[in-house]
Amino acid sequence: MSKPRKWVHRTINANRLNLDLHNPRLPKYVKEHKDENIIRNHLLAKTEVMRIARSIANNGYHKTAVSIVINEGRNFVVLDGNRRLAACQVLLKPSLASNPRDQKELKELAKSLNIDELKRIRIAVAPSRKEANKEIWDIHVSKLLRPWERLERIRMYGELIETGEYTVPAAAKAYNVPLATFKEELQTLFFYEKIAEAKELDEDDTNLRKTFNMIERILLSTNGKNILEYSIDETGNIIAKNKKQFDSTFKQLLPYVGGDNKLKAQITQDELVDEVYSKIAPKKFPPKKKLPPKKTQDKSTKPNKPKSPDQSDGNFPLKVVNGDERIFNIQTNQEAILIIRAIASRFHAVVSKLKNAQRRSSKTHLLVNDEYDVQYLLEAILELFFKNVRPEEWTPSYLGGSSRVDFLLSEFQIVIEVKLVSDKLKDKELGKQLMEDILHYNVMSECKTLICFIYNPDGKLKNPSVIKADLEKKTVTDIDDVIALIEPH
Repeated sequence: MSKPRKWVHRTINANRLNLDLHNPRLPKYVKEHKDENIIRNHLLAKTEVMRIARSIANNGYHKTAVSIVINEGRNFVVLDGNRRLAACQVLLKPSLASNPRDQKELKELAKSLNIDELKRIRIAVAPSRKEANKEIWDIHVSKLLRPWERLERIRMYGELIETGEYTVPAAAKAYNVPLATFKEELQTLFFYEKIAEAKELDEDDTNLRKTFNMIERILLSTNGKNILEYSIDETGNIIAKNKKQFDSTFKQLLPYVGGDNKLKAQITQDELVDEVYSKIAPKKFPPKKKLPPKKTQDKSTKPNKPKSPDQSDGNFPLKVVNGDERIFNIQTNQEAILIIRAIASRFHAVVSKLKNAQRRSSKTHLLVNDEYDVQYLLEAILELFFKNVRPEEWTPSYLGGSSRVDFLLSEFQIVIEVKLVSDKLKDKELGKQLMEDILHYNVMSECKTLICFIYNPDGKLKNPSVIKADLEKKTVTDIDDVIALIEPH
């Protein structure tokens, strides 16, 4: 009887490693191409490869990372560690990335890359794919190596600052986290620990999600900051404008945040003003007066005078600043959705204008050729209306994988997913991809409204109304609304 083959631990140059064509994390439509380039670009678009690449370039290759590999013929195939390998590959050769924006960033990252580290990547060579899969099962399916939950993650944010080795901006830069996100996580931790000190909280998943949801809605929102009057400094300390007033107001908010006074999970800021803020600070948050029903205008009466440019017509919430400067004063989720609907409805007209505009003979036309172009243009338009548009955010892990969100409007808890209909992405495949994405967004605490903007310039969708109806069905528990905007339809 032959002896069982053993695992072999060694180091190897990243250039000698290959992506797994049978990676179980990949959807069928990607695997059936049996093409490493297609797989790599799918991982770039749908997983956190760029974030891993930033980490490797800025902090070095992870010292404890070990990829599980098998030897197939003369090829070393990575079975566990494909995203890490893809990050190494595009850092070494940025042209492998199909997205021009990624290519540009990768070229910059490559300047600070320690190439020698990628010549000595640690791997564990399994005797067979069968043996490797047993190990991978224990890691990712049985979850013997459990990923950290939200509370554990934000406590790590706090630990980085509490040691005194970093200021908040320095830690955000060192760990490749947007500064606004880092500050928000520290604020979340501060309020969680303050609530936990006042109450004995059960740290089970359900209660934690409820508590974090209310912290975000009641304490971290613009209204929450206005009523508590606090800020965060560069050392991570929460600074109250008036400590005594802060403590008193927080004590009054505590029953709402801690769950004693039951509030619905999807409560809006308008409802919070009426049900919470106006009761605690009525001068700062006067309850909204209920308007009497509108009277129908007699046709015989004279029409109203046209509104001045400084007046809101109810469709776009305008605000006069310094007498004549008009800015968008979007305060509620519904107002934000209204703006996005308007943008989507005129998006094709903007694209057509750019395409057909008469420009100087030496100038090329501004064309929208692929999904990335749609994202670039949409992001530019969103920036006109919203102060904080976060591109390429990441969902938490769902079934062992995570996904890249196109745009996050964190203040309104709105996620925008962009799709361009093409010959390769029509009704069936489009619906399948979006349904998979929805499941990822369902575990993203910042996503309460998901807007799927489906750009259909050539009318290639056969049944847009069916796709819209399927997407907007209530199939998930933690997203309040799924809105499908298909334009032109």
